[in-house]
Amino acid sequence: MNYKKISDGLTFLMNDKRITTVYGVLKSLGVSPRRDDYDDFVQDASIIFAQAYADFLQEKEEVENERDLMCSVAFAGPVTAAATRKFPL
Repeated sequence: MNYKKISDGLTFLMNDKRITTVYGVLKSLGVSPRRDDYDDFVQDASIIFAQAYADFLQEKEEVENERDLMCSVAFAGPVTAAATRKFPL
């Protein structure tokens, strides 16, 4: 596991309001901001995103096409499986 790339993934997520992606995914999963553990969900989803970012960049040094990255993160099998385990409806 490349911790530098995971850290870069978290930085990437926090830049340019990309964190709204996490909020949108939680909303689509039916996770309400009124839940007591909502902040935990946001943190877990951010880590899942950062791990997917690191996986996407295994052979690259930087993101050339942000849309490809987002599609890769959204449709990654392990990430989707992890998200459904961590975010039960």
